Amino acid sequence: MSVEMKTLTIGGTTYEVIDEEARKTIEEMIKNGAGQPGADGTDGEDGVSPTVTVSAITGGHRITITDVDGAKTVDVMDGKDGSNGKDGADGNGIKSAVLNADYTLTLTFDDGTSYTTPSIRGATGATGSAGKDGSNGENGADGVGIASIKQTTTSTADSGSNVFTVTLTNGTSATFTVKNGSKGSTGATGATGADGYTPVKGVDYFDGKDGKDGIDATPVTPLFANSVDECTDTSKFYVLPDGFIYAYQYVEATGPSYTNLAGTITYDRRLSSSGKASSSALTGACYTGFIPVKQGQVVRIKGLDIYTDLSSSAYPYVCFYTGASENNVASSTAYIRPKDVPAEFVGVANSVNGDVVTWTAFKINGNAQHSLASSLTHVRFSGKYFSDKEIIVTVDEEITEGGSTGGYAWVNTGHAFVPADYEAEILALQKNKANKTEIPTKLPNPNPLTIDGVEYDGSTSVNIETQSGGNILYGKKWVACGDSFTANGYNASDGFDESVYIYQDGRFAGRYKVYPNIIGLRNNMDIVNLASGGQTMAASSNSFMSVYSTIPVDADYITIMLGINDKVQGLAVGTLEDSTTTTFCGAFNIAMEHILENHPFAHIGIMVSHGTNAEIMQATRDIAERWGVPYLDYGSPHVPLMNRYTGKWVSEGGKVCDKAREIREKNFCVISNGTTTTNAHPNTAAHEYESTFIEAWLRTL
Repeated sequence: MSVEMKTLTIGGTTYEVIDEEARKTIEEMIKNGAGQPGADGTDGEDGVSPTVTVSAITGGHRITITDVDGAKTVDVMDGKDGSNGKDGADGNGIKSAVLNADYTLTLTFDDGTSYTTPSIRGATGATGSAGKDGSNGENGADGVGIASIKQTTTSTADSGSNVFTVTLTNGTSATFTVKNGSKGSTGATGATGADGYTPVKGVDYFDGKDGKDGIDATPVTPLFANSVDECTDTSKFYVLPDGFIYAYQYVEATGPSYTNLAGTITYDRRLSSSGKASSSALTGACYTGFIPVKQGQVVRIKGLDIYTDLSSSAYPYVCFYTGASENNVASSTAYIRPKDVPAEFVGVANSVNGDVVTWTAFKINGNAQHSLASSLTHVRFSGKYFSDKEIIVTVDEEITEGGSTGGYAWVNTGHAFVPADYEAEILALQKNKANKTEIPTKLPNPNPLTIDGVEYDGSTSVNIETQSGGNILYGKKWVACGDSFTANGYNASDGFDESVYIYQDGRFAGRYKVYPNIIGLRNNMDIVNLASGGQTMAASSNSFMSVYSTIPVDADYITIMLGINDKVQGLAVGTLEDSTTTTFCGAFNIAMEHILENHPFAHIGIMVSHGTNAEIMQATRDIAERWGVPYLDYGSPHVPLMNRYTGKWVSEGGKVCDKAREIREKNFCVISNGTTTTNAHPNTAAHEYESTFIEAWLRTL
């Protein structure tokens, strides 16, 4: 619509007015004594565009954001070094990145797929408040936006660097690097490094102040997952119960380029020629955990003297096994003394200096293969330890001092995802995450963040490297004591593939899939399993009396579940006041006094075993109460029914129906059809099942 302009002359000055009606109105105002036009209003203040800079500091980087309120910083520290896994599968790197006319970014990957992001241009800034009457002030300075993103360096080499340059509208630029993956067969997963510094939850450090002519960004629709294990689409973003966005990114790690398979080292004890741990202490001696190894593989040992006699009648041994348990000793002759066959242990004579010793597995006596080599799966080494107690054992890997490796992994981006439209999904995830630090029930959180009980208001940087999301079990050492219900109940004669009940890779490779290890993997715990098949509480050839004193002094959690074999062997239960090793109660009293005296701050729990009789179950409860220790009662109606329950069934005048027993036996025993059972030990599924309520109980200790 066109607007007709009119003119009006006042005091020799001609003004333009919109129309005739407006001109008449102004003349009337002048006639009636109206004043002259007011002075021009004061110019509005220039807008301030925020700047973001990244600078290197010792151990990490510092992000500085400067806006109208001044500068704010946050330090993002590098994570501690974790052990490297073997080379993983080829990574899917970014081949090119193109900034489109609508300010979306199209990424093309090496496998030919592509992904176009939502618009990366900021939203239009809010309108400022009106100034006083007068002419318009000068326009504020333009905000700084992204002018272009170009790939300036391209690499097709393994671990090669692809450099992208981001140019801003003010002429400045910055670069970021995307590394290619390394070629090679899929290796075992390396141990997770400790958490690094994480930006403050709820703060978006890349959100600018009011910009010029911004375009509304398209909201990113995320996927939701209960844990990183459920993040499967590497081209997407995921939101986890902590409310943060996780992305699949390249992570660089520096550390040893080998996997130490020595396992849990037992100090001041030795292995006997039978392949079992000696019951008596021997200062300076030690032995490794069960090391998975196959015929012909090259084993390297460092930090362990396997040459020098431990005493006049005790010698270092390499013991052979058909599984990761002392119950799987290959035969009475399945051991060797390295001192007797030094030609098979290259460098053995120098092992007293801590040098690397090399051995081709299961070769003895002039390069002849051991007669049982084809069936052997594990070895353990014993010897003298050095003052630093740093023992390394590798299989088919050189022991190197260090190196730099990296790979792709799901990484917390440090950005909280809090749009109201997705609040319900995030809250649902939080409810599924049991026993975690309480997460605010309203997002975004209007209250200060609390870390270990200390309020944090966002004004300074916080080191949360050691935080574990409030998981009280995270990184703790748990010593599990018991019989085959804790150690393992599978036999080679059962006909199952070993992968059914033994971890084949990862941190617990070679260990049995039993409840301590299952819980340990979920919570990154250090598991020391002192259980063994056939173990009793009262004195016997395999009694807890020779075990309790070997519990590591730094144990955080100690649990005991025994009683099945006391019943099987007909050992005396005794009375609650007994103090002799020959009865169940007496031996338990002796063990509990020692444990409480030597581990006063450990979290101790007793488990009333399923599979024993009612008398021993009640004695276990009484002992627990006598020593003030919480117990998990498998005979309680508040604990799920498991296999081999020995309480009374309905047919015997009890409350649990016979059909329930049949269903549990059929599904939870290694071999059972519900009525006929040939191996009543808990199978892997049963260990998975009971691990849930055992873990919940552990958190209450």
